[in-house]
Amino acid sequence: MSVRDEFQSVAANAAKEILELLGDTVSYTNRNASAVTLSAHPGAESTDLSFEMGHDAETIARPFLIPKQTNFPPANGVNIGDGITFDNKTYRVELWRDISGGYGALFRLECVRTRTATIGVMHQ
Repeated sequence: MSVRDEFQSVAANAAKEILELLGDTVSYTNRNASAVTLSAHPGAESTDLSFEMGHDAETIARPFLIPKQTNFPPANGVNIGDGITFDNKTYRVELWRDISGGYGALFRLECVRTRTATIGVMHQ
């Protein structure tokens, strides 16, 4: 095992152990495959409101930190549009990156979910 591989293993295991102690998990779905449960840290949500063509849209963004672990990252990679379910809310992956300096030990997934509502009465 190379020094790089050893560092990746130690860093990923340390992050995973900390997250297991915190108790947060997500359900991750890659390319519509079966969902897997992963230790993860959900960041704070941020909300963007917009109005377009008679609809209110609320886009909720939330980052997730996920260490390398069994079934993650998936063999075919993380893809835009993959799903993460946390607290009974499903987000889709918009962006992901390795934040462990290229060691592949810890990943940040930028995810969003959108809610829309039709406006019944237009106020002038």
